[in-house]
Amino acid sequence: MEELEIEDLIFQTTECRQEALFLVSIKGQVITANPLAASLFGYPDPKELIGLPVTQLVPEDFAKLFPEEIPQEHLTRGEFVPRINRKKDGTLFPTQVKTCYVYAGSQKFVQTTVRLESRQETDQQLIERRCLEQNIALLKCELRKVKNTSLAFQHPSLNEAPMNPVEIDFQFRSCLTTKHKNLNNNDLKLASLIFLNKDSHQISEALGISLNGVYVARKRLRKKLGLDRSIKLTEYLIKLVK
Repeated sequence: MEELEIEDLIFQTTECRQEALFLVSIKGQVITANPLAASLFGYPDPKELIGLPVTQLVPEDFAKLFPEEIPQEHLTRGEFVPRINRKKDGTLFPTQVKTCYVYAGSQKFVQTTVRLESRQETDQQLIERRCLEQNIALLKCELRKVKNTSLAFQHPSLNEAPMNPVEIDFQFRSCLTTKHKNLNNNDLKLASLIFLNKDSHQISEALGISLNGVYVARKRLRKKLGLDRSIKLTEYLIKLVK
């Protein structure tokens, strides 16, 4: 399957005519949106949405709880869930929202589809109840994220006892170099960051290279590991220590 470029994702989003669609960065900024999305949220021109924080499109109390980066725990796993959104003029309205990760090379984005609630009544009680429900749902997502982060440093396949990141990295590198003796130090650094589930931005900062450099480095690592396109790099590295 051919990898998409960011331009492809932008084109697919803006040209969608079936549903209101947003392409959002991991940091929670709108990259682009189609005309249906702009109309639904009361923006005359889709260009007004570009660069807008998604916190501007949700109730203020929900925005205050919103994380700095959007983790997988906050995604709806391909299902539409009831939400309350906010229009440009501040009006709150009930919607159904679906979110998932999409990729362009080494970059990860959030694709967000929004449907207008089919029910006709939009009374204040409904809005207040759903606002409370989505605030609770967000807090539960944060708790799952904390739990998953904790479990990442207690990988059962590495040791039955909890281990710190340095110990995990040492164990992982030992497993990796035993099977793949052709890797240099830069390859090992990159593999360790991928194994620890760091995203492309974090890898870029850690290694001091551009996002495109991360993409090139990942391709080079896959080639050295002898992986075909059907095998996910992260899953392969995790299975090495099982």
